[in-house]
Amino acid sequence: MNMFFIGMLLVFMGFLVMFMSAFESKTVNIETGGAVMIGPFPVVFGSSNWMLLLSSIILFITIVIVLLLRFFS
Repeated sequence: MNMFFIGMLLVFMGFLVMFMSAFESKTVNIETGGAVMIGPFPVVFGSSNWMLLLSSIILFITIVIVLLLRFFS
């Protein structure tokens, strides 16, 4: 299976989970965060300090995995 379709499936499933959680209860506290690579510069954002830290950690792990795959494949 193509990696593009796997990635799109994961994004779709994430949107679906967020959409379904909105109907679960009326008192939902949703925190968001993310990271975007623009060239060599990472842009990290989050709605709270915890999400900012979590997004930074996930970005760092992703960069390490990409570099390992590039140099050892």
